[in-house]
Amino acid sequence: MPVLSPVDVRALLAEHDLHPSRALGQNFLVDPNTARRIARLAEVGAGDHVLEIGPGLGSLTLALAETGAEVRALELDRRLVPVLESVVADAPGVTVVQGDALEVDLPSILTPEGATPESAGAPWVCVSNLPYNV
Repeated sequence: MPVLSPVDVRALLAEHDLHPSRALGQNFLVDPNTARRIARLAEVGAGDHVLEIGPGLGSLTLALAETGAEVRALELDRRLVPVLESVVADAPGVTVVQGDALEVDLPSILTPEGATPESAGAPWVCVSNLPYNV
């Protein structure tokens, strides 16, 4: 699945009548090259586990999934969750979770369903494109 372009982001926002929330400091990543660059600089790939905080519409999420990493996308904004889920529906290894990164029980969302005790302790890295106010 290709990473979102500026046209894709505008279309998703219009289709779902969404606007970035100033209160949440939202700015949506619209440059596929920037998303892929972030994923490349994070040095993640197949077999890695990535927590993405604030995935928004999924631009960076898709770039991270392209690397083969398993991605947990933790989104605070309930309005974005169904849109994000549809964007990443065909991306293997991506799970969307709604919640506040400051309040959610991280171990519970980072333990894969059906994990063995050995795999449950696998290291995770956090890769995010957070707004400055966070």
